[in-house]
Amino acid sequence: MAVVNVSAGRLPWVRKLTPRISAMTLITGAAVLLLFYLLIVPLAVQIFAAFRGPTTSLPFQSTAYTTLDNLREVYTGGGMTATLIDTSYFVGGSVALSLVIGFTLAWLIERTDLPYRRLMFVIILMPAIMPGLVRAQAWLLMLAPSTGLFNQGIRAVLPFWETGPINPFSFPGMILVQGIGGATFFFLLLSAVLRNMDGALEEASSTSGGGTLQTLRRVTFPIMLPGILAVVMLNMIITVGQFEVPLLFGIGAGANIFSLRIWLPLCCGAYGLPEYGIAAAYALNFLVITYSLFFVYSRLTRQANKYATVTGKGYRPRRLRLGNWRYAAYAFLFGYLMVAFVIPLVVLVWASFFPFFVEMTWDNLFNRATLDAYRVVLDDSQFWGGLWRTFVVASLSATIAVTLSMIIAWTVVRGKRGPVNRILDLFASSSVAIPATVAAFAFFMFYIVVGKWIPIFGTIWILVLAYSFRTSVAYRNSYAGVLQINRELEEASATSGASQFATFRRVLLPLLLPHAVAAWLLLFLLGSHEFTIAVFLADADSNTLPVVLFNRLSTTGGGAVSQPQAAAMGIMFTVLVAVLAFVVRWFVSKQGIRQEGMAAG
Repeated sequence: MAVVNVSAGRLPWVRKLTPRISAMTLITGAAVLLLFYLLIVPLAVQIFAAFRGPTTSLPFQSTAYTTLDNLREVYTGGGMTATLIDTSYFVGGSVALSLVIGFTLAWLIERTDLPYRRLMFVIILMPAIMPGLVRAQAWLLMLAPSTGLFNQGIRAVLPFWETGPINPFSFPGMILVQGIGGATFFFLLLSAVLRNMDGALEEASSTSGGGTLQTLRRVTFPIMLPGILAVVMLNMIITVGQFEVPLLFGIGAGANIFSLRIWLPLCCGAYGLPEYGIAAAYALNFLVITYSLFFVYSRLTRQANKYATVTGKGYRPRRLRLGNWRYAAYAFLFGYLMVAFVIPLVVLVWASFFPFFVEMTWDNLFNRATLDAYRVVLDDSQFWGGLWRTFVVASLSATIAVTLSMIIAWTVVRGKRGPVNRILDLFASSSVAIPATVAAFAFFMFYIVVGKWIPIFGTIWILVLAYSFRTSVAYRNSYAGVLQINRELEEASATSGASQFATFRRVLLPLLLPHAVAAWLLLFLLGSHEFTIAVFLADADSNTLPVVLFNRLSTTGGGAVSQPQAAAMGIMFTVLVAVLAFVVRWFVSKQGIRQEGMAAG
């Protein structure tokens, strides 16, 4: 009897029933599944938990049951109303302050003849070097009712108060800290909007007799409105998830800020037990709010393209002549820099020299200052462990996010246009709509539930996966990079017999490398700043450096005794981040020069 060797040569009908699946198809499928696992699965568990009771039980425990009690408690108990009102005050006030400062800075740099604009651009970015937790720590020292530098200065000029008058544990104090800290973000995005706007319409307004303010009101603002609103929406989404300022200032102010509404039920629930259901109910409501803001943001960014006024050879930037007003402009620039960066840094350095915060005098500096806090920190194993874990987590999470983003960006750009591609594009971009607090709680719930099968809770690996959810930053960068690559290069590779995977590896990756490395460095920098996710998920054996710093700030970490150590750690943390920021800027500028050279060649 004849034996058919199928392995040596398959019959035609067998080959038809077993189509080949390319390596690139498998890689793309794996990337989509991993992105789904990072974004959707934890959120699904969190949403499910909002409908499970009792509130102190995990959603899949044998004693848990389906109920609306959590949502009923949130809505009927008045908690949701108070949270919406307080969060609206905090977000609205801080975003408005950031917008005013950021737009003024951007307009001075991009639309006026201010001397040394390039240098000023770099200087304005300096406050972004200071991590959010360190900045909040500095403002806590600056606004302290009795010993705060600002309050001491006010009382020296107007001796009407024994303490204060600025109260940091209040909504104005929280809005001031968050608003000044968020101005750099507005400046960066609005600078791009102003830089790309043609000045012909403004010139026409001036020729017709319109003054500067009239031109701004009738021409500049209407043209920029879609772009400004898009930046406002994005900043609101980010501010909703802010945790550092509400944690350090909001509890003392009695504020019902959204991020605190998730944190407090977990750490300080009824009868000393975590109230998972209540926290999940709040997270569910605010996830709906942030995704609604993201929908408006995506519509505005598409609409902004209709108002583009950069038209190739016809484009000519118009700069307003400041004349003697340049002195007022410099006063505003350096005033912002002093308040947002220099004074907080000086206060932190001062606080690191003394066991207790003392008056800033030359006598105290020369006779009482010591470097003991720095010696303690340098000998602290928790500091070095936190620094090492921060580096590892930020590096691995950035690598995962950038790898996924490049694969999915290539799939979306080169794939067939249709609903699947549009959904994938929206899906990869939507991680920006997930507040850090919601993401942290979602991962917290998910890995507690699956801890029996995936035992990574309390390790750095849960932090690596949680940090990786920020794919939108890297995705938009990779998407723009793929759009710039001509299809002819891939077609030539395919004509030469190369597979899709070989083309992606040998042709696309080298061309995408500058975009990928720039996105990686940015995500690494953000990961080194990250506090919210780490404080939800880390324990004593997996704390990152921001959490170690927070433990020094908290009363349970030693109170006033730990103040100089916390300040010294904050200074060292800022220096490390400054070095990273310098590397990011150097690399991006170098790649920009290299790309210009390639284009010229």
